[in-house]
Amino acid sequence: MSQSGSQGNKKKGASLFSSIANGAKKKLKGRKHARPKKTAQTPLHFESLEPRILLSADLLPEPIRIDGAIDVPGESDQYSFTLNSDARIVFDSLTSNSNLNWSLDGPRGNEVASKTFNNSDYSGQNSPTLHLPSGEYTLTVDANYDTTTEYSFRLIDLNQSNEIVPNSLVNGQLSPASETDAYRFSAVAGERFYFDVHGGVSNTTWRLLDPNGRTVFGSTSVADQDVTTLTIDGSYTLLIEGAPSATGTRDYRFNVQKVTDESS
Repeated sequence: MSQSGSQGNKKKGASLFSSIANGAKKKLKGRKHARPKKTAQTPLHFESLEPRILLSADLLPEPIRIDGAIDVPGESDQYSFTLNSDARIVFDSLTSNSNLNWSLDGPRGNEVASKTFNNSDYSGQNSPTLHLPSGEYTLTVDANYDTTTEYSFRLIDLNQSNEIVPNSLVNGQLSPASETDAYRFSAVAGERFYFDVHGGVSNTTWRLLDPNGRTVFGSTSVADQDVTTLTIDGSYTLLIEGAPSATGTRDYRFNVQKVTDESS
């Protein structure tokens, strides 16, 4: 993701992810034992998980990107990570494939059961946010039938999302166009905001979540949202979501304008 302008810088800080598997543990029907590809877009460096899972520490507060592949029919890839404290996590699919599935298991048991990559985020009224307690997690990727394919996804810690100041223009870019960008701002109950978009953005939606993760508006096309009264004190999250099938990049500009009696 590339961002510019006064509100386009990442906030520095420690990530809740204390560790994540630097590769995938494969369960194969065939002989091939493939590994996820290395990528320059993540602080992870992939190595074989046999005979143990290699964990990474001191991660940057950037979304964690994983690039992998189902190389043999019947294969499944498993990734392990630890949350040091309760967190709000979004699974950001970068692959549009209805035959690819992911699931998540943790200290409470199963959190997500076989959700398709093309239906994980971007559209729908249900929030993509996972409210997870601290503990150890295993994320599994598998495929239907005899599907073999590459895949990519990101894990976004919403508590580390970009903090913006209302009444300031935000310039951003979805790169790739299929990713999700997350922003947050603080508000108190009763305050009103107008969500002003500068220019259209194709194959992209946005949604606003309240401090409890409930949907305030969206998912809807990135366009102006009329004056909205917020009902809870706390931090609100704005997700800019690219379609999993989108290619290239998408530039966007918006302003979260606080409405006062004088300007209403």
